[in-house]
Amino acid sequence: MHDISQLTMSSTAALGGTIADLRHTIGENQQRFSDRFGVAWLTVSRWERDKNTPTPECLLKLIALARQVNRADAEQVFRAKLKHEYAARYELLIDDLLEEFRERFSLIQGTAIRLGDRKLSDPERGQLLDNIISMATDGLDSIYALREESS
Repeated sequence: MHDISQLTMSSTAALGGTIADLRHTIGENQQRFSDRFGVAWLTVSRWERDKNTPTPECLLKLIALARQVNRADAEQVFRAKLKHEYAARYELLIDDLLEEFRERFSLIQGTAIRLGDRKLSDPERGQLLDNIISMATDGLDSIYALREESS
């Protein structure tokens, strides 16, 4: 497993100060600035004090705003934080997918072993094959659902 805590931390450590600097650059108070992002002014205050982190959606808006006012330094900090956030999300997604695969494989393997039992009638074998197909399909559905959640 990758240690994402070290990923771009030096460039994201100054996130709160960079947000405050950007806000001052455009001459807005926290209330007006928060309206741009659809959040409460207290949320902006927490961002600026590094108590909370903007959502990826807000980071994208911060990147666009920094670009609009020619603050390449701020844009770079926001991009680094966005990459860090997505790396964390994808690592969790991959862990979830691996666990799902392990569970499905174990179920399918157990069913396949039973399928090899010579005492089963043809209808029973057919039912077990249907179960294997159903478990595999459910596994794929779960993977697609996790994929959608991460988008």
